[in-house]
Amino acid sequence: MARGLKIRGAKHTSKRQEKELMQRAVDLAKDPDLLRPRCIGSCRRCHFDKSFKKIKAMAPYIDNSEKLAKAASRGSDALVKAYAGTVSLAAAGKIPYLATAKMPSGDISFAVRGKVKHDKLIGVQYFDDPDMSLLAYTDVSKKRKLRMYSMEDGVLCCDRSGFPDEYIEERLASSPYTLDENGACPHESSRGHLVLSFNDDQRKIKICRSCAGDRNIMHHMISRMTSPGPMKDIEVHVVHSFHDMDDPSLTDFRIDDDHREAYNSGKLSDRKLIDEVIKRRSNEMKSSGSAVLMIGDRNYGRDMDTFLHDLRGSDEEKDILQRFLEKEFVAVLVKGDRVSEAINQLWPEHHDALILAASSPEVLDEMGDVSVKNPNKAVSEAVMRQQAKGILADIPVFSDLGEVGGYADHLARVFKVGGAAAVKRSVESETRSYRNRAVGLAFLRAVGETSNTWQYNKEEVEFSTYLEQFAKAMMDDKGDAYRDSLANMIVASGSGEQPPQP
Repeated sequence: MARGLKIRGAKHTSKRQEKELMQRAVDLAKDPDLLRPRCIGSCRRCHFDKSFKKIKAMAPYIDNSEKLAKAASRGSDALVKAYAGTVSLAAAGKIPYLATAKMPSGDISFAVRGKVKHDKLIGVQYFDDPDMSLLAYTDVSKKRKLRMYSMEDGVLCCDRSGFPDEYIEERLASSPYTLDENGACPHESSRGHLVLSFNDDQRKIKICRSCAGDRNIMHHMISRMTSPGPMKDIEVHVVHSFHDMDDPSLTDFRIDDDHREAYNSGKLSDRKLIDEVIKRRSNEMKSSGSAVLMIGDRNYGRDMDTFLHDLRGSDEEKDILQRFLEKEFVAVLVKGDRVSEAINQLWPEHHDALILAASSPEVLDEMGDVSVKNPNKAVSEAVMRQQAKGILADIPVFSDLGEVGGYADHLARVFKVGGAAAVKRSVESETRSYRNRAVGLAFLRAVGETSNTWQYNKEEVEFSTYLEQFAKAMMDDKGDAYRDSLANMIVASGSGEQPPQP
């Protein structure tokens, strides 16, 4: 606090400021023990005994402003000199000038008296203000390694580490959060919790991510104390689900040193700390090879059945993901509950394995470099290709077909794999000659799709009506019968192309 003082110079005293400061000077003159810290430690002797012996020795001339002013300029005990300078105001009965200091809590005015540092004068003159009273003791606290706690009704002094319960209670009562008597926010489930533990984990503060704001609860807790290392007495944890431990304890969630340094310095707020820790942990899990399954904040561990049950998507998508997870030892962390999101997350590193889970090595080879494709479309394509291999196993493959024969063969295979919808998509995506337009419309009529007949001229419609019977035969037949059906279509089309040979 002392290093933050900025003195703005003297000014005439306002009546209110003079009255308040004068009253505190009078109170200290009557009872110097108002300034004495209350011991809660186990010191063999009080480090303030010597100072207060000198202070009480001023009693015979407590009304003599000149003697008090001299006492404020002599000796090496800063607390004694600050006391003498302060009570000299009461003896003089007036305060001609006040200096202004810029403090973290705002500008404050104080009287400059004697040869003593300003922080000491402020600490004594505001002995009943818990935001400033510790300034009176900082040098002793540092020299003697004492822990001092400023409270509404006085200052506590201790030679041991740890936080007094009464200090914790008072700080919690004035915290920026709504906490219960145990120092916890009322929410059990959230995306991470900030936990501060005191006194060997005997006391804790727990704040969920939803409650956590752009504040720093640790700074609030230590703002009215001074010690050799106040932050060393507080452990900071962020409890989350992004782990692969079976039964983690609080110590497993202690934050990393760089996060702790940033939080200690105030660069990270409570919410930002939670977010930064979870972001790091989730990235580490994805790249560590840990086999952990998560949806949102829920950690399923390796419970694949429940994980897949809670995901939304088709049975086919779930089967593909299950086959993949049965072979791959990876973490799957999805914010939502869609199977497609899991596939998208896994795709950059595991695209080939996902295609293999959906199809076969032959299909993977046929599809080429799948990494550049849309993940879910590529998986669907792999399923279709694999299905086609089974469905078309009894259909001969021809390498010498002409334009019309090749188009009719293509549409028949499309129907066998994808049905009427696939035929409709294929025909609508093609711009063909007169004979092929008639063949395409014949297949549409064969599957009962006539809504776009208006796009064809009269001759094409009449020709397709004749060819429809040959299209139906091709869609139904297999093996040698399919060869014959295709040959009949080619002849009926009048294309003059050579039919497939037996």
